[in-house]
Amino acid sequence: MSPPRLRLAVVTGGHPFDVLGFHALLRQVCGADIDAYPQHLEELATSPASTLRQYDAALFYFFPQAAPSDDGPPGSPRPGAAIESLLAAGTGLVVWHHALLAYPQWPRWDEVVGCTDRARFTYHPDQEVRVIPSPVRHAITAELTPWMMRDETYVMPTPDGTALLETDAPCSQRLLAWTRQVGASRVVCLQPGHDAQCWRMPGFQHVLRDSVRWSARVAAR
Repeated sequence: MSPPRLRLAVVTGGHPFDVLGFHALLRQVCGADIDAYPQHLEELATSPASTLRQYDAALFYFFPQAAPSDDGPPGSPRPGAAIESLLAAGTGLVVWHHALLAYPQWPRWDEVVGCTDRARFTYHPDQEVRVIPSPVRHAITAELTPWMMRDETYVMPTPDGTALLETDAPCSQRLLAWTRQVGASRVVCLQPGHDAQCWRMPGFQHVLRDSVRWSARVAAR
């Protein structure tokens, strides 16, 4: 019998992106064993806890700025409560690119990302980046060798986490990807991934796919 397919919430909102390229990337990455459920943050925020518990992992590609407010009448969006429900259930989280800079004044998202003072950052479009897997062996990056790509880079306060990917590019922070444990949830933070220049790279697709699988406690393929 085939193992059950992973259920992945893909959460967007608050930032423009290449919709066609993004969905093509999801099809490429998810393959035959991951069911992706793309949704705006408001849709996640109005989902009952019983629905949220059915996800094995959540991929955040969103960019809300104001700290979440869960005030309002019954049925109104409660993004903070939805994220807390995922964490309480031990759901795997993948925080991707501009989602690292979401909620800059919300301490809970600081904890998820492993970085405070995230409003203090710079970004650098269209950089030539050498991606270097960390020498410390990890299931996500064990089969990877360094590769070159063009991408938008960030420089922000050094995050607290276990290194997955690094770079020596001059206009980038050293850590490109790292893992954290937040309560029962495994978290992967991925700085790369602004657009198709990065998305089409096999190394990036490998990292994104296996970040989802690892966060959901499923072995890499």
